[in-house]
Order: sequence, then structure tokens, then C-alpha cells
Amino acid sequence: MREAEAPRRGSFGDLLSRFRASAGLTQEELAERAKLSVRGVRYLEQGLRRPYRDTVQRLARALALPPEQHQALVAAAGPRRRAPRCRHPPVR
Repeated sequence: MREAEAPRRGSFGDLLSRFRASAGLTQEELAERAKLSVRGVRYLEQGLRRPYRDTVQRLARALALPPEQHQALVAAAGPRRRAPRCRHPPVR
């Protein structure tokens, strides 16, 4: 992993990567269990994407995290920002 791609310490991606490794799963296996794409898991671990709440829940279930680790993952995900609204009037 190149330096620019390394997850920040304490970041969601770092935590996800550590929990996945502790569970003995590959990114592919985690993606399959959580019903996510491998690219999605990779992007989350690299910090290139922020997860939706539903995604965090699916990952926690797929990893069978105990409550304390589940809450740590939710907290690391932080609030999800809303997508910017379109400023153009709707097309009729």
C-alpha cells in the first residue's frame, strides 16, 4: 500500500481493516458476507469513501462484532453528510 493510500490511525478504514483481519477474512470474503462489492470494501478500508449507516450495520453483522466493537465501528464512521441538492429546477 502506498503512503498516500494508508488509512489514518483511528479512522473507519483502519478499524474496519483491523476487525476484518482479526476475523481472518479477506476483503472478498467480507464483501460477500456483507453483500457489498469488493471495490466498496477496499475503498472504505483505504479511506476513499465514507460508509452509509446501513453499510456499517451490514459490515458489523458480517464480522460478527461484539457490541463494544460494533459501537466503535459506528462511532468511527461518523455522521454521513448528505449529497448536495441539485440547484436546477426539475425538468418537466
